Amino acid sequence: MTDTCRGIDVSSHQGDQDWSVHKENGVVFAFAKASEGQRSRDGQFSTHIRGIRESGLVPGAYHFGWPNQPVEAEVSNYVAAVRPYSGSGFVHWLDLERYPDGRNYSGVSDVQIRSWAEQWVSLVGKAFPDQRVGAYSSGTDIGRGRVPEDVPLCMQRRRRQSSRLCQVVVRCSGSSPPTPLQDRILTSISAICPLQP
Repeated sequence: MTDTCRGIDVSSHQGDQDWSVHKENGVVFAFAKASEGQRSRDGQFSTHIRGIRESGLVPGAYHFGWPNQPVEAEVSNYVAAVRPYSGSGFVHWLDLERYPDGRNYSGVSDVQIRSWAEQWVSLVGKAFPDQRVGAYSSGTDIGRGRVPEDVPLCMQRRRRQSSRLCQVVVRCSGSSPPTPLQDRILTSISAICPLQP
């Protein structure tokens, strides 16, 4: 059995996108970077999110987290950036990844990162009731227990083109039941991509 849901994430680093081409190529959802840390905003966010919505893709935004900074300040930054664009069907994502030099995780433990992430998800959920909030992360962060367990999850699969592919593919062989992680991803797919045939 294979379940998959294809999407991409974009930021100012990827520039302009042809959203109709992405949709023709099987992309179902797209996330645009809205914010990072306590004060940074992505300069292409409004352009990207408008294009995502106009193309009919499941829209979402993400915040690149700095778990060594106050969570309330980061939530405020994200909420202020996204509020004018959010609405029915919108998905909010915490991008929880360590910078290569570790500067956004400096001075905090895996347990503290997870607690910070749980707070971020909770506060964003309160700011946007009836909208979905999830974690967008790497296998490393998931494996180290940094990602909350009770939220939708999107795992990355990087590619070298103009955007990153966020594709979740889960294969369960024969009659073996899915592992807890596979089950969580399968549940996330159905929650995030209800429009997929």
